[in-house]
Amino acid sequence: MTLVLSAALTLLALSGCSSPTPPEEQPATQSVAQERDAVAEVGDVTVRASATQTSLLPAGVAREYGILERRPDTLLLLVTVRKGAAGEALPASVTATVTDLRGGQQDIAMRQVRSDAFVDSVGTTTTSLPDTLRFDLTVNVDGMAPVRLQLQREVYPQ
Repeated sequence: MTLVLSAALTLLALSGCSSPTPPEEQPATQSVAQERDAVAEVGDVTVRASATQTSLLPAGVAREYGILERRPDTLLLLVTVRKGAAGEALPASVTATVTDLRGGQQDIAMRQVRSDAFVDSVGTTTTSLPDTLRFDLTVNVDGMAPVRLQLQREVYPQ
């Protein structure tokens, strides 16, 4: 819940600007908002992706996302889509792959998780430690062109 609230508050701060061009016609702009986040903005829609070692998640947050065992070698990939200043959650279909330093690549099974008024997409991946992982994501939201994000994350033993 803390991770969700933090993401929601950050999104509220970032989503104050709007544009007269419809979202389906606007290119996505990607930026890095925090060490773990990649952000793309299309009109008044903000797509955010983060990857966190599950061992760093509070137990309640891990439970909320269906993570039974928190481990340093397992990462949670979280993708949120919010619209407008109010941060209205939009459902999305997400495809994701992760590539490690050795060039090994795997698909990440993503699923939607509902919590209060939010709908987030989550998936997990396991790696050997230490490693540098690159996440490549395509986020599909009704009425918008697909949004592509890339996120890099270094992970270490804890």
